[in-house]
Amino acid sequence: MLALCGFGYWVQGFRCFPWLALNFHMAHNLNLYPSTLQLVQNFGNLPMVTKPLYGVPSDALYIRGARRIPCISIGVFLQVLSWGSLALSPVAGKALPTLVPCILLGNLGASVTEVAKDALVAEYGQKHRIAGLQPYAFTASAMGGILGNLVAISEESISRPLAWIVGSIAMVPVLSSSIFCYQTQCLNLDPSVFGMSRVIGQLMLLSLTVLYDCYWKEMPMRKLIGAIQVLYASFLLLDLISVRQINIGLGIPNEVFALCFSGLAETLGQFKILPISLLLASLCLRGCEGSFTSFSASMLCITNFQWIFGCWNGFLAWNNLWRLLKPVYWNCDTVSSALVPLGWIHHVPMSHSVPEKERTRGMSKRT
Repeated sequence: MLALCGFGYWVQGFRCFPWLALNFHMAHNLNLYPSTLQLVQNFGNLPMVTKPLYGVPSDALYIRGARRIPCISIGVFLQVLSWGSLALSPVAGKALPTLVPCILLGNLGASVTEVAKDALVAEYGQKHRIAGLQPYAFTASAMGGILGNLVAISEESISRPLAWIVGSIAMVPVLSSSIFCYQTQCLNLDPSVFGMSRVIGQLMLLSLTVLYDCYWKEMPMRKLIGAIQVLYASFLLLDLISVRQINIGLGIPNEVFALCFSGLAETLGQFKILPISLLLASLCLRGCEGSFTSFSASMLCITNFQWIFGCWNGFLAWNNLWRLLKPVYWNCDTVSSALVPLGWIHHVPMSHSVPEKERTRGMSKRT
């Protein structure tokens, strides 16, 4: 049951792939204006708005003694009929009068399927007293969405920089919670120190943003992001200095060190998003700004899985292995993880802008 549930939600997430292809078709083959395209998309989502109407049949409708499964089957049939017509019939996708009914039919089937599936998961969890099925389902849906969008991005000028950006963020373990526990429980720092540290970090972020806009924006993108990555890895060593109390040997009190230096790595990590955002904007295909930027944002959110590695290192830091491995292990692991992406930084373009012929490749049909 759990495997079928995960597969169903994975397929639900993978629906973004045919939808992205359909958006390309409407924008570049049918030459729809952006306003018309937006109207078609919103009108096609009407079955999603009427989801409450499908809940009652899902609860009350029995077909040969089965409940919910027949609703899922009906929804799947409607989606196959809709997308099958668009894929196999040369007439269905060439004009709006035939295209819009197929979109409505497909979304109607998806809505019925999603309602019955959510109800089935809730019922199964209550019956077997299994908690946490919803996060499992949403994870499967997100993984399907990731794969569906990755299939559509085949242009190397887009996929390689995006892969480097996501990898450079995701592979660095997050130790902020472990450092916070150390500073509060071992060093007994006052809460006001952390508040002022955040204020200083935001002021630094503001200053870096102004400097970037005024002076650094014309620097080669690859060199700028590479320098930021090296500096970010260097700032991660400040955690080791704090834990080993090296700052005390240098005459810097813990309060002053935490106030001025503890948030530098986090601030620089936030600043790295700025040139990355500019790079992604330059890579965006004309006419597909919404799809591409939303996908890029979702990929950056997926990088939050770096907390898994942070939890593992935090576990090592606070359990019995602390005495054996010392903080040197997990801090060096973090620093080395931040330096590894430099090995394939050549995937990041040198310039912020992409030649027009690369951005419009494959779109010559649009006038």
